[in-house]
Amino acid sequence: IQNIKSQTKSRRTFLRRKAYEAFLQHKTAYQTAKELNVTCQSVSNWFRHFAIEGETSIEEKKRGPREFTNSRLSSVQVGKLTKAVVDKTPDQLKFDFALWSSKAIQEYVKSKFDVDICRRTARRYMQRLGLTYQCPVRHAREQNPAAVDEWLNKTYPEIKAEASAVGAKIMWGDESSNSPSTTKPRGYSPCGQAPVLLTPANRSLRCSMISAIGNKGDMLFMFHEGAMNADIFKDFITRLIHDCGTPVFLIVDNLKVHHAKVLAEWLAERWQDDKFKLFYLPSYSPELNPDEYLNRDVKAHLAEKSVPKTKEGMRDAITRHLENRRGDRSAIKRFFEKDEVRYAAE
Repeated sequence: IQNIKSQTKSRRTFLRRKAYEAFLQHKTAYQTAKELNVTCQSVSNWFRHFAIEGETSIEEKKRGPREFTNSRLSSVQVGKLTKAVVDKTPDQLKFDFALWSSKAIQEYVKSKFDVDICRRTARRYMQRLGLTYQCPVRHAREQNPAAVDEWLNKTYPEIKAEASAVGAKIMWGDESSNSPSTTKPRGYSPCGQAPVLLTPANRSLRCSMISAIGNKGDMLFMFHEGAMNADIFKDFITRLIHDCGTPVFLIVDNLKVHHAKVLAEWLAERWQDDKFKLFYLPSYSPELNPDEYLNRDVKAHLAEKSVPKTKEGMRDAITRHLENRRGDRSAIKRFFEKDEVRYAAE
């Protein structure tokens, strides 16, 4: 006798179809089971479904409980809940939550539908609706959406066209500061026993750097001591011009140093001599800068390695990682594959 559950889906459908033909011929379940070499119980179950649903019961249905069976919410209420979670944030609906959590779902259901559900049920609703609990993409509240839209649809296309006209290479630059306290490593340990990580108490153990990347895989980085200032920024630009060997259009954020008045005359000379030009991203929009993802990559790398004991050790670890990245242009290009910076891809 064939084990129905061990058969392929197409084979199970074939057997049910043969059983349906026997059902229409008014054969008994025992006789049909003997002909198909399956159990009489299986055929009896099929016949019962044939009598209720007809030919539609031949096709195999999804196993497991039906969605929202015995649900505390009606289908209309579930639809409203889904729309609220997908289209709005809780604070927009006057709830004291920044993002949707099981607690926020619980309070929303109680407030809107006067139905009490526990947080576990709230999580099950979200799971059945295909909604998962995720870390948010952070955007500054002060960001101007109109300025971002203008940058994406007008300003950057104009920069791209101008760069093409003068044969310039477009680069994106950013500053970063790394220390053992800014990395968030994780590691396995026995259940209920958190691993112990020995870190230096000296919070001055910090490594500052400035870098620039291009969508064709170019990269330049430079370490510096102390806070970023105009002289350090000039030094980096000079190295960038020399390293690229072609005109460069550098796009940076709105750090005060980038707008320093002492840079204005010097930048005008760089345009005359080297065809170098500086451009600025919209304010409060770091997610539009591909170089931000290089900085995150460095921090993620440091989180996996042993904690450096000295500033030189940290600098060496970062240097080795960035040199490996620079030796693989495809690795740099992958930073431009993020949705927020895909506009800047090659």
